[in-house]
Amino acid sequence: MPSRRTRRSVLAAAGVTTVAGCTSVLRSDRDDQSPSGSATGDGFSNREFGGEATARMVRYDAANAGAAAISTGPSGSPTERWASERTLGSPARPTALAGAVFTNAVNGISGFTADGERRWAYDPNGSELNPAPVAVVRDRLYATRSTAVFALDARTGEERWVVEPPVETSRLTAPAVADDTVYVVGQHPERAPTLWALATPDGSVRWRVALGGESAGPPVVVDDRAYCVTTNGGLYAVATGEAAVAWEQSLEPAVGPPAATGDGVFVGTRAGVACYDADGAERWRASNSTALDSPHDGPVLDDATVYAGGPGGESLVALAVDSGEERWCASLSGDPRAPVVTADSLYVQDSTGEIAAVSRTDGSVAWSTRLSLRSMTGVTAGDDGLYVGADDRLLRYD
Repeated sequence: MPSRRTRRSVLAAAGVTTVAGCTSVLRSDRDDQSPSGSATGDGFSNREFGGEATARMVRYDAANAGAAAISTGPSGSPTERWASERTLGSPARPTALAGAVFTNAVNGISGFTADGERRWAYDPNGSELNPAPVAVVRDRLYATRSTAVFALDARTGEERWVVEPPVETSRLTAPAVADDTVYVVGQHPERAPTLWALATPDGSVRWRVALGGESAGPPVVVDDRAYCVTTNGGLYAVATGEAAVAWEQSLEPAVGPPAATGDGVFVGTRAGVACYDADGAERWRASNSTALDSPHDGPVLDDATVYAGGPGGESLVALAVDSGEERWCASLSGDPRAPVVTADSLYVQDSTGEIAAVSRTDGSVAWSTRLSLRSMTGVTAGDDGLYVGADDRLLRYD
C-alpha cells in the first residue's frame, strides 16, 4: 500500500535540505566561464509575444495538463507541410505559440515561423547537451541544457541571463514557469535530485529543496504546490511559499511527470493512475489504467477528464477527474505517448510512429497515420497544425 509521510518525517528520514535566499552564479559574474552564447537571425515582428495571456510550455502550462484549448489541429489525416534542414541535432519536443514554434536541440535553440522560416538561432557556446523542451512566457523563452538555465528574448533569441546552479548538476529537466519563478529539477549521479526556484527577471536562486530517489522528472506547479515524481516511485509536493516538502507519497514506480489542478494531482504508475488532493490524501485510484510508455510523459487532462494509457498497452483510456471512473477506451496500434488535448480532439503518438486523432467525447478514432520518421520526440499542436521533432529536424503536418 502506498504510504504517506508528512513534511517533518520527510525532512528527518530523507535528509531533505532547504535553502532560502541563495545567490545564483551567473556567467557574467564568473571569470572562469566561457563567453555567453550568441543569437543570429532577424527575429520575429509578432507583437503577440508581449501579451499577458501569452504562455506556453511543452505540456501547455505549468500544471502540465497537456490541454491546448486555443489549438485545433488538423481535421483530417495530416500531410507534411514543411520540414527544416537536418541541422538541428536531436531536437526536443517543440513548443508552439502565437504563430511561432521553438525547439531546443543539440546544435542550439531556434525560433521558426509557422510557415517554416527560421527567424533566429541561439548558440549556447559549448554548453553541455541533454536539451529539454522550452517554456515561453510573454516575451521570454526559458530553456535548459545539462548544467545551465537560459532566459532568451523570444522575439530575437538574444540572451537575457544564464544561470548555472551553485550545486553541481549533470542534467536539468524542462522548466516550468509560474508567476515570476522558473522551476527546474537538477540531477546528479552522486546525490539526490534538487528542485530549484529561480527568479524570472535575473535568474537569481530563490530557494532549493532536495528530493529523494535517484532522479526526478520535470516539476509541475499549481497554486502554492510544486509536484515532482522520482524514478523510485516517490511523489513529492513542495510548498513553494515555504520552500519545503509538504508531503510525500510512496508509489509503485511512476512514469512521467504528473498533471495537476488546484484540487489535486494525478500521477501515472504501472499499477494505474492515482489522484491525491493538495494535502496528500488519496482521492481515487484507477486500476484499469497505466502510466504512458515514455518516461517523459504522464497523464493529461481537461476540465472533466484524465487521459492515460490503457491496460496492457496499445490503448488510451478516459477517466472521470472526480472519481477515476472509466468513460471510454480507444484502441491504438502501439503504446500511447505524448497525448495532446485541443479544443476538439485528442492527438496521440504511439510507439509505432502512428499519430491518431481521438474524440474527447467517446474515444472514436477520427483518423490515424504512420509517419516515416525515426527518433520522434513528441507531437505539439498549434495554429491548425501538428509539429514534430525528429531526424535532426523540425516538421509541420497539416
